[in-house]
Amino acid sequence: MRTRIMRVGVSRSKAVLGMIGVAAVILSACAKSTPTTSGGSGPSAQPGGMTAAQLQTSNVSGLGSLLDNGQGLTLYHLTSEKGATLHCTSSTCVSLWHPLLLGPNGELPALPAGASGSVGKVDRPDGTVQVTVNGMPLYTFSGDSSAGQANGQGIPGEGIPGTWFAVSSSGASASGSASSGSSSSSGGYHY
Repeated sequence: MRTRIMRVGVSRSKAVLGMIGVAAVILSACAKSTPTTSGGSGPSAQPGGMTAAQLQTSNVSGLGSLLDNGQGLTLYHLTSEKGATLHCTSSTCVSLWHPLLLGPNGELPALPAGASGSVGKVDRPDGTVQVTVNGMPLYTFSGDSSAGQANGQGIPGEGIPGTWFAVSSSGASASGSASSGSSSSSGGYHY
């Protein structure tokens, strides 16, 4: 009887270890998978730049075809920033306007089909590298909570020169104002 209990215990241990191994393989595969959406070049960069940056386009009511970060969040630029001149560098500004950063591989994202312009990069004072389009450093806005929003359109750079505008798929400032649940109120965005 004792031998039989020991064999059952060993068999159960092997089964549990086997299930743990399968779970580890599945989790590993999930962690390595990237969302597939049209026009992109990998997963989107989050604040901190831990993954590769991605550029896509989306249509926003009232503004037309805009560049987004691959998760549908509209990309913006500050009109006073060109090339290596960055004004949104304080922790307060960066907490509202998240720079689109290159990931650890340092590869520039490709423009999606139908978009025009040139993709580049600029070094930020904190040592990270930010993606630019036509020399304009790109940001997402903390006031956009889902794809298709452009709540940052036309917000003045309070405390810093310039105004925030969405970037069109032609690589220029978007003109107009966003509609369908978007607001362009600038109240409370002091940095």
